[in-house]
Amino acid sequence: MQLLQQIGPPGIGARNLQECLLLQIEENDYDLQQLIQKGLFLLAERKFPELKKSLKLSKEQLLALINRLQQLTPIPCALNSVDNIEYVTPDIVVVIEDGTLQFSLNDRSLPTIQLQNSYKNAASLLPIVEQTYVKQQYKHYEWLVHSLQRRRQTIIRIMSVVLQHQQQFFYHGLSYLKPLSLRDVATQIEMHESTVSRAIRNKIILTPVGTYLWKDLFSSKIESTQKEHSQTSILETIKKIITFENKQKPLSDQKIAESLASSFQIHLARRTISKYREELGIPAASKRKEL
Repeated sequence: MQLLQQIGPPGIGARNLQECLLLQIEENDYDLQQLIQKGLFLLAERKFPELKKSLKLSKEQLLALINRLQQLTPIPCALNSVDNIEYVTPDIVVVIEDGTLQFSLNDRSLPTIQLQNSYKNAASLLPIVEQTYVKQQYKHYEWLVHSLQRRRQTIIRIMSVVLQHQQQFFYHGLSYLKPLSLRDVATQIEMHESTVSRAIRNKIILTPVGTYLWKDLFSSKIESTQKEHSQTSILETIKKIITFENKQKPLSDQKIAESLASSFQIHLARRTISKYREELGIPAASKRKEL
């Protein structure tokens, strides 16, 4: 273990988080050592008054130590890893031209399917068995081309409905996303819901407000609201409320519910706010408190 700690990046080979962090600091850094050894649990619980009292530090001193602590890493080997950047190719591109929304299918990356006319023209000169084979393959070719054309038309019809229904989203972002279900679209284009589901599956859409999976533009309606709000727009609103809260006095779930009701006419129970907050990966108010 000691050999590994000597030859690897600082912090490697540690038996716990405290040891990992201690291996990354200077031996004479007494104040930071004390914070790691005695105050790590209090810091995790955001109990800043108890932490200042335990370490006998002022607010400014503690804040400086926390900033230095944040320069350390609990995963030393991650510093040596190389992440490959993965680029996505959108299937649909939405742009604003002359103040209006326009969309197009990104077909440039798709292969072109063609049939060599020499095979079709030479079919009549071949023996019967070969003629039969060529005719079968030609039917397969026609079926494939026709299927791709139908798929393209289906995507265009679905996107036309989405573009019309979600105009405010394309201009302003997720907070303006309206409720829209697969069934709603399927009814408008007179297709089965499963057809719509297959058409949007794994499709990526590039919009003026960001790149999304197409399915993200479909969101259920929250029945407990007076106005029409989608679940996605409510999640985005909760995220914004928490982003701009006073970090020294974070909002409780009840306060967030009250803010939604007073500012956005969205009436939700505290437990619903708690569930949505957890879906967003945002900790409770006590865990969001900053010094």
